[in-house]
Amino acid sequence: MTKHFVEIGAANFETLLPLAKMGWSGIVVEPVPYLAEQLKEMFYGYDVTIIQKAVSDYNGEVELIVSNEDSWVTGISHIVSENHLGVKLSEEPENKNNFSETISVPCVTLDTLLNNYDHVDLMKVDTEGHELNIFMNYSFKIKPSLIKVEHKHIDDNILRRKLETNGYMVWTEKDDLYAVN
Repeated sequence: MTKHFVEIGAANFETLLPLAKMGWSGIVVEPVPYLAEQLKEMFYGYDVTIIQKAVSDYNGEVELIVSNEDSWVTGISHIVSENHLGVKLSEEPENKNNFSETISVPCVTLDTLLNNYDHVDLMKVDTEGHELNIFMNYSFKIKPSLIKVEHKHIDDNILRRKLETNGYMVWTEKDDLYAVN
């Protein structure tokens, strides 16, 4: 059986490229247009679908603030719509010059994203504070075997309880929460 990964909020990082090189299939979701284009080039020739959307708690559109392209903050673009439950990095004083524009992007729920899958072996989520929106509305019809979530911009106790309620063993490290089913 083919192994499947899902990465939500990939920026232009090569985090799961080694899995693609090992024959895994995957979905990589990145709402920022220029980053999604870079990912298409990076994963070209592998069984990986790049989806230029955001994942949220509803299907439709959300407002996204885009971080500057030419700085260390490339990966901190984030949702700024009113439904956003986490920290808004763009509102922190030290980040005031790190963003270029706000754009409207299509969004889908995690259930919609995984609609055509029967299993996911690894899910990685790094959405700069939108992680609770994604998981609190998720049905867990598909239960990824391993979930890795950056938790530093959310209340990780809420996410821990949600995952444990759905059968996961959960632990945290400095910036990441891990859940095993």
